[in-house]
Amino acid sequence: MSQTTVLDLVKPGVSDGPHVVFGGGISRALVANLGVVKAARVQNVKIASIGGISAGAVMSLLYAAGVSTEEMETLVMTHSLGDFMDNNHDFLHWPRLLWRVLNHRRYLKSLPSRGLYNTHKLGAFIDERVKAWPENYWTMAYSPRDEAQVIFSNKGVQMRYRDGRVEEVDSVPAPIGLAIRATCAVPGFFDSIQFVSRSGRTIELFDGFLSWDGYCPAPFVEEFFGVERRAIVACDVIRYKTPNRLLDKGYLAVLTPNPPFPAHTFHPTRDQKQAGLTEAFAQAHAAFASMAGRPAPI
Repeated sequence: MSQTTVLDLVKPGVSDGPHVVFGGGISRALVANLGVVKAARVQNVKIASIGGISAGAVMSLLYAAGVSTEEMETLVMTHSLGDFMDNNHDFLHWPRLLWRVLNHRRYLKSLPSRGLYNTHKLGAFIDERVKAWPENYWTMAYSPRDEAQVIFSNKGVQMRYRDGRVEEVDSVPAPIGLAIRATCAVPGFFDSIQFVSRSGRTIELFDGFLSWDGYCPAPFVEEFFGVERRAIVACDVIRYKTPNRLLDKGYLAVLTPNPPFPAHTFHPTRDQKQAGLTEAFAQAHAAFASMAGRPAPI
């Protein structure tokens, strides 16, 4: 299938409004992304498309599926990411993983399929809450073997290479829970995910942050969907220090500086969550207001 045809298949159907991108960041991403969602709904922002990678894929999915802000806030405040993980009880894996992480190049080269935790609970939760792929929602995982991004949406599964080539893997959408587990599969920490297409092709998938577009793939949305930078709002809770590559390139960025807890914290306190939520809401409120040509809230 040609690149043009695949782009037509997955291009968002709504042309007006911002395109929102949620980056990774484990628990911190869930909290910050909730702040962005609340700001969008308070201002009645009509979002053209929404998606994300890693933990950013979760809140963007719930928003796209029409889950109420109140329900999402209750979920974030009463649960933590650790509640959706199961320990694999492989105690020898800890020293092996630590050695790989300390030897950064080897870690990126080996990308262990086995993790400290598995994400079956997360997949089951997603499949229970979201019964069908929402319109104009996407998420993306990474295939190291193919050196390609693997994009999931209601249009099916596509593979995108760094040179811009796009290949259709499956015209039928993948299970939503599987797609979310794939984009959250941090090597060594969570088990990798095996996706099998209807043709029998098997692809091992890892967290989307491993692709060349990094922790917050705003450039992916710009290039793959043909969206102008000024129409993209990106929530980046990892690369929050200035100068920031997203701001430098002209994207509207919600950066949540001075994060109240580390991104890898599996069980942040309620106060930490509230602080992160408040800060993200304020930044997103200002970003959406500037896109609409209104004064930023004080």
